[in-house]
Amino acid sequence: MRFGLKTAPMNTTWDAMLAVWQAADQLEIFESAWNFDHFEPIFSDRSGPCLEGWSMLAAMAAASRARELILPLMFLPLVIPVVIGGVGASVSANPGSFLGFLGLYDAVFAILCWASFEYVVTE
Repeated sequence: MRFGLKTAPMNTTWDAMLAVWQAADQLEIFESAWNFDHFEPIFSDRSGPCLEGWSMLAAMAAASRARELILPLMFLPLVIPVVIGGVGASVSANPGSFLGFLGLYDAVFAILCWASFEYVVTE
């Protein structure tokens, strides 16, 4: 069985988040650590602080020995054209232009992923 640690960087401080991640890092049970990239708290006081996801992920990667660090929306550049293409194709009189945009965008990202895969996964 595998376990991952999911933290929500809202209404907290960098020091408190670091303490949680480093404590979890000492336990062999966790194979991955996750955070989110919302720009404001979502389940608590919305006026409180919310740590930025990419900066927090980078800081935690530098401060821990975590085996796998994940930001759930790392595939956001691929999702936005899917939404635009899907909505545009469903409401437009000419859906082909939106579907062509969607296909071209996804092809570019697929080629970039294929070309950089080996470089990214090598340690």
